[in-house]
Amino acid sequence: MAEKPTTLSEQKRLAILEAARDAFREKGVQGTSMDALAGRAGVSKRTVYNHFPSKEALVLQLLAQYQETARQRLHVKYNAGKPLEPQLLTLVGSEIELACDPDYLELARLAAGHFFYQPEALRQRAGELNLTDTSLYRWLEEAASDGQLSLDDPGFVADLLRHLVQGACLWPQLMGLAPVLSGDQQRRIADEAVAMVLARFRTD
Repeated sequence: MAEKPTTLSEQKRLAILEAARDAFREKGVQGTSMDALAGRAGVSKRTVYNHFPSKEALVLQLLAQYQETARQRLHVKYNAGKPLEPQLLTLVGSEIELACDPDYLELARLAAGHFFYQPEALRQRAGELNLTDTSLYRWLEEAASDGQLSLDDPGFVADLLRHLVQGACLWPQLMGLAPVLSGDQQRRIADEAVAMVLARFRTD
């Protein structure tokens, strides 16, 4: 569980994020002004800008916040004494569960609709995110260090897995081309993804 804000500044930051989440859902990112966000959050416009220099920063922070909450619920670390498959299945399953979460899908849809017309802003903000600070990346790195996986670049494999998951569980749903996957469909994707990675990179 995320820690509760302890300072006035942290409380204002949280209020801004909550206001942005609600406003973006109601009016979209383009239809929401920073003035409106300030009014919803009960803070000054200057305070909003002190915490978030742009709406793009708010959109990405909302997504990152959701991912962090999901990550905090998952306490899986590499365990040298246990088989690889169930450990990796848990991690990949959590990525799939996040991608299929209706609230996350809604936020991702808002972000995709906004950044489609502002690719430079997306590249700039995405470059500020630490994509190696994930449970999946750390697990792959530790499994490779333990000699169980033959990986020169754990980040590359983590990206492959993430893209596989998003290609099956996120993007078709964002585009309205497919419904959210059932539990059986999610498990099948997790099983096949893990089987492919271990078949390619396991050392034994």
